[in-house]
Amino acid sequence: MRTFLFLPIVCLACSQSPTPADGGLDSGGADAPADSPVTTDSGDAGGCNLQASATLTGTMLGQTLTPKDAVSFQMHTTQYEAVVAITDFTGTCALGNDFKASSNVLSMVYLSNTTPLTPAKFDLTQSNVWDAQYAQYDSTCQSPQGESSTSGTITITSVDACGIVGSYDLMLNNDHVTGTFTAPSCDNPADGGAAGCKQ
Repeated sequence: MRTFLFLPIVCLACSQSPTPADGGLDSGGADAPADSPVTTDSGDAGGCNLQASATLTGTMLGQTLTPKDAVSFQMHTTQYEAVVAITDFTGTCALGNDFKASSNVLSMVYLSNTTPLTPAKFDLTQSNVWDAQYAQYDSTCQSPQGESSTSGTITITSVDACGIVGSYDLMLNNDHVTGTFTAPSCDNPADGGAAGCKQ
């Protein structure tokens, strides 16, 4: 498994606008529980009406992440990249490259040298294009604790310039979490500058 920095959105190359990709449905999609719904609209992509929502059942490092926002980033420089982040705070898009104090974030990161993200069911043990990470930030955004996925599936049911929709069933070490997400696209933050800590 790849190891990523525990950034709030795990934004790897945030310098271009979202790249449109194929949309559609994958009939192999998995059902996921429907508790903890989110109804905020976090997406910044122009002309899109996708409403953010997420569910999460299970605990990570003994903590319950109650979803309050879900966002996505898509970019293509030398690689195809997509990030879905489920957070326990609102206004995630507005953070840009900054961290959020006293927060919890589950990030799912897609990275491929050759293939843009399209609707499909991905088995993390059979494919090396996805990784999932959970991070807990303290009151000064320092010393994040976290864990990475060891197995599971991520199912993408639709993806386009407006956002990414899907579900997940993940093992992060001994922690098992399942859920769904509708993650509107954020404008990719500008490169450069040290990350700040937002209260």
